[in-house]
Amino acid sequence: MVDSRELKNTPVEIVDEDELSLEDERDKLKLEREVERAFYRAGCALKELRDRRLYRSTHKTFKEYCQDRFGFTRRRSDYLIGAAEVVDNLSGEPKPKREPLVLILPTSERQCRPLTKLEPEQQREIWREAVESSKGKVPSGKVVADLVAKIQGKSNLKQQQVSSGTKNESHKQLNEGINYKQGMGCEFYVRVSQETWEKLNKYAEYIGTATLNGAVARLLNEVNHGVI
Repeated sequence: MVDSRELKNTPVEIVDEDELSLEDERDKLKLEREVERAFYRAGCALKELRDRRLYRSTHKTFKEYCQDRFGFTRRRSDYLIGAAEVVDNLSGEPKPKREPLVLILPTSERQCRPLTKLEPEQQREIWREAVESSKGKVPSGKVVADLVAKIQGKSNLKQQQVSSGTKNESHKQLNEGINYKQGMGCEFYVRVSQETWEKLNKYAEYIGTATLNGAVARLLNEVNHGVI
């Protein structure tokens, strides 16, 4: 018989049914990664189907194939393919004993979509900044989109400044009279009255030249040779 006093003094281990074992934790992490990478695997598969034209036995176009087989629009397929390419760029192809380009990767196509508009180096730069602004967590698609819009805004401003500078330079050249165009020679701008302009046009028509430039050259040549 068991002494009741021994039972009373025996410690009882309380097991929390909600607590996961180490094996369960590993399985959970593995399955979560599968869910997170589902969009990436889909994008890679679609890209191979498209590039190898593996749809050709049943469909004429990739668009029709995606719609019939998966219920995807062509845009949806392009989004997934683009997202897979972004992930490949962010993760790189690390050699043995070398860390990947980034440790935190996108978990949805929406987070990658804004990055598809950028060059590879810009993609990595913006993604690192997005992760940093999200305090080391996976950033939302909105955070990424806002950063992309910011860098594109700077780019557009720079282009406008360059364009404005070019226009100002062209205006300056016009005021100076000579505008050199590579492969086209020099153009000389001169102010003339309406009456002179009309006379030049009539002269060009009279001698049969296709352009006013030809007419002026003919006129100057005649003056040089004492014809007029």
